[in-house]
Amino acid sequence: MNNNSEIILPDLNYRIKLLIEKLADGNVAEFVRMTNISSHQVLNRLFNIDSRTNKYPTPSSNILNNIKIHLKQVNYEWLITGEGEMLNLPKAYDNEKTNTKETSQIEYNRNPMTNDERIDALIRQNDALSETNITLTKALQDAIKASQDAIKASQDAIKMTHETISANQRQGETNQEIMKQLLSILEDSKKNSRVGDVPVAAIRAMHA
Repeated sequence: MNNNSEIILPDLNYRIKLLIEKLADGNVAEFVRMTNISSHQVLNRLFNIDSRTNKYPTPSSNILNNIKIHLKQVNYEWLITGEGEMLNLPKAYDNEKTNTKETSQIEYNRNPMTNDERIDALIRQNDALSETNITLTKALQDAIKASQDAIKASQDAIKMTHETISANQRQGETNQEIMKQLLSILEDSKKNSRVGDVPVAAIRAMHA
């Protein structure tokens, strides 16, 4: 199995490592604080081979954007392509702890990326962005489905309520019709006999 010493660190990852050495004295945690990257574990993964792919991970767009936003002194073109100076600031603003000669050696320790290497780096970045888009799209689809399911459940509950109300109304109408028939029968009985006075009065009271 390959280890980190047998596989060359990709140029983009290497330049991020140079920035950590240059601006944070090699302290990853301090560089994370300076750039507001989510965690030092996320950054450390760039310098360790992924056991699943046996390759170094490609820096995400979030990492690159955080460096661009929070480290204005960094030449972003240099970071992406390796061309030009590492820093935009004049030498007077350079880190006091880093000697100018040592800085020059670090900056030019590697040759700029070839066109093929640059294209390969851009393809890998695009692949990483595509994976992020797929994840976000799936999350959005899941949220939409959950919302649709909730709306359907609410509609079903409303429909059931309406059906219950309608059933109660029909039952009430049936009860009223039964009471009318009973009253009619008792009224007829009353005409033929006085014995029916009490039941008729009781049913009328119930019907009222």
